[in-house]
Amino acid sequence: MPVVEPIIVRTVAQPPARELGLGDVILQAVGLTGGILLASLLLGFAAGWLLFRYRRRQSKDLFAGEAGDQIRLRLEPPRA
Repeated sequence: MPVVEPIIVRTVAQPPARELGLGDVILQAVGLTGGILLASLLLGFAAGWLLFRYRRRQSKDLFAGEAGDQIRLRLEPPRA
C-alpha cells in the first residue's frame, strides 16, 4: 500500500484591501465624467474655431471676386 503524504499549503497573510465607500465611488465617477466633459469641450471649441476660420476665409475670397458656387444678385441700388 502506497504511503499518502499530506499536502501543506501555507497562505501568506496580506493586509485587507481598503474598502471603498460611497463617497469614493462618486468622486471617481465624477472625475472620469469631468475628464470626458473637458475633452469634449476642448474638441468642440477647436472644431468650431476651425470652422469659423474656414468660413471667414472662404467669404473673404468670394468677396474679393474669385469665382464660387454662389451667384450674387446685387439687388442693392447702384452707388453714385
